[in-house]
Amino acid sequence: MNYSTVSNKTNLTEMEELSDGEISEKYYLLRKQYDNLSSNYESTKQELHETKRNYQTALDVQSHLNAELESVQAGEEKRRAELSTRISMLQEQILTLREEHSDTAERHAKEVKELETEIRRLKEANATVDNRASPERDTGELDEIRLALSSAASEAASAKLALEEARNEIVSWRLKVEELVTEMGELRATSEVRREELKAAAEREAAALADLAEARAALQQLDAQASQPHAAKGNSIFAEVEDKRQEMAKNLIQMKQTNSRLRREVASKQAEVEALLQEKQALWEAQAGAAAHHDRELLEGYCERITQLEGVCERQRRELARWGRQQDAAHPPHPAWLPAVLQHLKYSPRTILILFHIHFITCR
Repeated sequence: MNYSTVSNKTNLTEMEELSDGEISEKYYLLRKQYDNLSSNYESTKQELHETKRNYQTALDVQSHLNAELESVQAGEEKRRAELSTRISMLQEQILTLREEHSDTAERHAKEVKELETEIRRLKEANATVDNRASPERDTGELDEIRLALSSAASEAASAKLALEEARNEIVSWRLKVEELVTEMGELRATSEVRREELKAAAEREAAALADLAEARAALQQLDAQASQPHAAKGNSIFAEVEDKRQEMAKNLIQMKQTNSRLRREVASKQAEVEALLQEKQALWEAQAGAAAHHDRELLEGYCERITQLEGVCERQRRELARWGRQQDAAHPPHPAWLPAVLQHLKYSPRTILILFHIHFITCR
């Protein structure tokens, strides 16, 4: 039995039974459904075009971010190499300065010890000459002692000047070292800022890649559902795209907040570096105060030495007065050696006064 023939005959019979009004009504309904489907298709097509355009924009943004990241990485590597070279050079200079400082300090300490030994020896020789019981004097030995005292005084003055020059040089080198340390701190702070910027750029790239992956997934889903003109599915896809846009906006806000937080942290680090530099300056000032205390002790030692020289000068004057009284007319005639002794006694206070002035100038 042919069922298709029966079915066709049945349909024809049903169509013959429909009136013209019912046919028009069904046609109107079909026409309305067709118009709705056409409208949904056009809107879906427009949304698909918009999504493709957004996808292309995301690709362009990704390429731009990749290029920017590569340039930032290259610049960071270059700056890192420059900073490493600069830091190594500064460290070598600091080591050289420390070695020069230690050598200079040792050399001046040796010179001071030698001068102290020479002065002590000259003091002993002078005391030996003054304590002789016999009035006879060896003028040759006295001349040698005078020359030695004069040379020792001149050497002490030159050593004092050299010591002051060395101290000034050490202070200048300390200032240079402090400037180098400050510059190193600034370079390290700049490196930290660059590192934070690079980290933020990497985070932005990761966020952009995540957004791009989500956009690709949404685009693939739209391509898969493009052939299905079902209105409910299309609306759900559009809602999902809108959610993704909102999520991208939230991510952008979070990135801005993170950037602000990083800037605040950099500012706090810079403030901490400035505080450390101020503390270091205070330490340098304290060290300079300790050096001033040492100079004060040295000055007191020189003043004590000046007092001793004044006492020696006063004793020489008294001895000169005692020998001068022997030349009075009321006393017996003086021996032949008395004028030479008086000349020596006149010369000794003059020498002591010269040493006094030299030590006083050196002390100042």
